[in-house]
Amino acid sequence: MVWKTHPSNLYKKSYKRASNEIQKRAKQRILELIDSEDPRRLGNAKSGQIEGEFGIWLSRGCRLLFAPIFETRTIELDRLCGHNVSYSKRR
Repeated sequence: MVWKTHPSNLYKKSYKRASNEIQKRAKQRILELIDSEDPRRLGNAKSGQIEGEFGIWLSRGCRLLFAPIFETRTIELDRLCGHNVSYSKRR
């Protein structure tokens, strides 16, 4: 079964700022998430203030943060960022 995606405004903003290579990797990983039975298995669970989200590495300094919602089969795309940014305070 296919999942839907819902990109947040933070994701859209960070995607625009990302390099072409990171954008390409993000698209590829999102396609993998959409086609998977359980997207959580493709990412690493996060803790702290972003508990409930999962991260997938795109490069050494960049990860894709997402949260699957099983009731609606939707993957909420949170942002593309590095470790320090992902755990920093939300604006």
